[in-house]
Formats: sequence, C-alpha cells, structure tokens
Amino acid sequence: MCETCCSPTGMRAWATTMLLLAIGFFSVAVYLPRAIDNAVNTGIDDFITVDAQAQADNSKYFRTYTNPDDPDSTTILYKVYLWHCTNPTAVIGTGDAPDFQEKGPYVYRKKVYKRNVVFGKDVYNRDIVSYQTQTQFIYDQSLSGTLTESDMITNLNIPFVGLKTNSLLGTLYAQYPSDGSRYFATHNVSEWLWGYVDPVISRIHSFYPLYTPTQFNGILGPNENVLNPQQPQDVLFVGTKPDQSLIRSYVKYNGMDSLTTTSFTPPSTITVSPTWKSGLANRVFGSDGTQFPRNLDEGATINAYVSQLTRTVVLGNLNSEKVTFKSIDMLHFTLPDIYLGNAAAYPFNGDFYMLGYTGMANLTATGKTDFYVSKPHFMDADVALVNSMTGVTTGTKAQHDTYLNVEPISGATMQAAKRLQLSIRITPVNVMVPLNATYYIPQTWGANLPNQATGQYMPVYWAEEYGEVSDSSASSFTSGVYGGRRASMAINIAGEVLGCAFVVGGIIMMWVAAMKDNAGNTGTKL
Repeated sequence: MCETCCSPTGMRAWATTMLLLAIGFFSVAVYLPRAIDNAVNTGIDDFITVDAQAQADNSKYFRTYTNPDDPDSTTILYKVYLWHCTNPTAVIGTGDAPDFQEKGPYVYRKKVYKRNVVFGKDVYNRDIVSYQTQTQFIYDQSLSGTLTESDMITNLNIPFVGLKTNSLLGTLYAQYPSDGSRYFATHNVSEWLWGYVDPVISRIHSFYPLYTPTQFNGILGPNENVLNPQQPQDVLFVGTKPDQSLIRSYVKYNGMDSLTTTSFTPPSTITVSPTWKSGLANRVFGSDGTQFPRNLDEGATINAYVSQLTRTVVLGNLNSEKVTFKSIDMLHFTLPDIYLGNAAAYPFNGDFYMLGYTGMANLTATGKTDFYVSKPHFMDADVALVNSMTGVTTGTKAQHDTYLNVEPISGATMQAAKRLQLSIRITPVNVMVPLNATYYIPQTWGANLPNQATGQYMPVYWAEEYGEVSDSSASSFTSGVYGGRRASMAINIAGEVLGCAFVVGGIIMMWVAAMKDNAGNTGTKL
C-alpha cells in the first residue's frame, strides 16, 4: 500500500485530495466568516432598531428604549449644583459684585418613560415612531451625602425676572414690597427645582386662568408622577435595517418640526411666532443622543438636538480621540465652542441672537426672558463673566465639559455626560405703577444693580446628566460583536493558512510525481 501511495499515480491522487481540501478551507475562510459577520450585523440591527415587530415581541431592545425601570435600561443620574448668593442685599442695594457658593451635587435618578408608542410611516414612506414622554426625578439620598432637598438656597426671584419686561408687573408691584424681594428669593432645593406658589403668578392666573400657569413650575419641573395628557408627541425616524443613516433622528420635537414660541398678551391674545431668525435655525433634526448612524469613522461628526439650547448642534470626534469603557472601544465626541460663540466670530449664530458675551446661548427668543445657557462655571466663555462675581472659578474640561462616547460599529452611545449651566441676566426696569385708580407714576426697580451697561449675569444652577450602558448590555455587546468578529477573523486566517498549506503540499506532491515519472523514463532512481 505504501508503494502505491508513493507511486506517481498515488502521489497525484494525494495532491488532488490536498488541492480539494485547500479549496474547502478557502471556501470556509470566505463564506463562514461572512455568515458570522452577517449574523453579527443582524444582531446589531436588532439591538439598535426599535420597530413595530420589537414592540409586538416586547423585546429587550423595545423595553429598554421605552421603560427606564427595565433592569437592562441605562441608568441616568442627574446631578444638580445650585448657586447660593451670599450677599443679595449688597447686590441690590449698593451694586456689589455677587458672591456665590456652589451647593451640590443633589443627585436624582432621572427616568424618561415613552408612553403611547405608535409606529408608522412618514410622507416619504420612511419608518417613524411617535410617543409622549413622562419625565420623573427621584432623589437619591445615598448619592447626595449630607445634602437634602430641604437645604435653603438664595438666588434670583425667577418669576419676577421672567416677567419684569411685561406690562402686567406695573399693576402688581405691591406683591413684591421691595427691590430685594423682587430680584431675590430664598427657597429650599425642592422648591427651586420643582416649583412653588408665587404671588404675582397667582394674581395673574386669577385674572387670566385660561392662558397662564397657576404657579412657578421650577427650573427643572414639573416632576411628572403621571403623564400629562396634553404632552405633545415626539416623532423620530426608526431607521430600517438596510439603512441606519437617520436612526433616532427627530422628525418632531415636542410636537414641532419647526421651532416656534408662544406668547400671551392680555387679555386674550395668543401669538405663535418662529423662535429663531431663519428657517434652517428653526428646523428640528438630529439624533436624540442615544443612537447615531452605524460604522462611524475616526474624526466623524454627528448631529444631535439639544433641548436645553433649543437647537441642533454638531458634535465632533476631535483629534480622533478614543476611550475604552467596560471593555468597549468608543469614539469620544464633544460640543465645539462654536455653538456657544458670539455671532461676530461665528456669523451663523446671529440667527440665534447670540450677540453678547461669547460662550453664552441666548434663550430670550424661546420665551425665557434674559435666560442664558453656558458650560458650567462659564467654561470657554468670556472671562468677564467670572470676573464680574466672586466665588465662581472657571470650569475645567474634566469636570464641566459635555461629551458622548459612541461605539462606532453600532453607532450606539455607551456613555455620556451632558453638562450645562443656566444663568439669568438682571437689569434695572422702568415701570408705571398705579398711584390710584386714575394715575400711574414711573418707578425704576433695581436702580443700583451692578454692571448696568451690560447687565449682571447670575448663575442659577448647573447640572450633569450622566448615563452609561448597563453591565449586562455591555457584556452582551462585547461577547456578541467582539466575540463574533474575533471568531470570524480567526476562521478567516486559519482557513487561508490551511488552504495555502494544502496548496503548497499538493504542488510539492505533483512536482515529486513528475520527477518520478521522469526518473522512470530515464532509468534513474529517486
């Protein structure tokens, strides 16, 4: 048998077998990794695409998208830092620079429920999902340490500042007996965040109950224990499995595809007007921040709608920065300074009325008079802002910058921190107050405020909204995606190596068989 195997005919048979095995290994190297990759891609698509079938199946991906109480859902911690003004009397009386103490963090668990979820199609037959949101904040005493919601904080009287340019105040001046109580107020943390009864708002509501709120709802409120049936719907693109380019991008935010501001002029005039100067500025688009297109490249940019800024921004992966978290490799995206820049340096910000200090987004056009948003501690803002007060130090990137860490294969946000600060500009206000039923007299409120030429900017609070992928989801991702890709690569390499080895072996066998044939013909022994 050995002689048969070693004969030219036998060796050619072995060579043929080896070449057939090589073809088999090459086929395995080509087709099996492709099958594994397809299975991995299908798994990723199932992971990020929340559609009507996922709703019908009540899949893990649908549950985690709509129900923050699901054990696999991303936990969102909302850390609030309140600025406490220590010298309000001096600020209002003699124009002293305000002095602040930072109080916090007061830590809440933020839960956003998506209610009445309906899947459908837009006019272009693209898949969309609509829902109402119910946002709930639950105080976490264990993470807040010795701080409590009963802590007393002094800062601006926000209802007054928000209404001070409204002619209604001239008839309601008696509700605030002095400039001190007009411009400043002291409340506990819970009242600052979730609201309290304000005398002027209450009086206005008694005159115009159909058009005005009953109380000040707080700087974060209301804290919704139940769904408000009047809550407008958000509408997002679902993304189809072949095309994820628009996945979780807004079609409508808060019921609007183009931003508008509603204002009330007594006794019954409701005016709805575009919020910003141009149609492009008012357009609602960009991701909700949880999901972006798949297969992002280093140095990529992504669109996100930021509700606190009432606009869409472009986040950038600057210098191709990468991070690894829970064994997941991610691209690090940050908010470029241009979106908080002055219109003189960045003309497109003129559409957003950003004509004052750099680093401050002007929200006056949104109906929030003299409200401004910046990075915390006025990070990357004009130094004059910090110099106009004491007790506030300039922010740092590590503590105060906004970032999103996005896994590039899936486009999913695996870790994020949104950090923004609200400040309010205070100025003197000239009003006509009633002397009697017939006559009004002019008064100036806040005549001694500091920085009257530009207004005094007063930081009210800043917050960090932090979320990270759950341990179970991270483990599923790394084992499913990274494990599948490692297996695919290993099979591809092994198949090609073995295929090449058998090709080489077959060629050698064929060569030896040929040499034996030649030797036999010449009578030479090999």
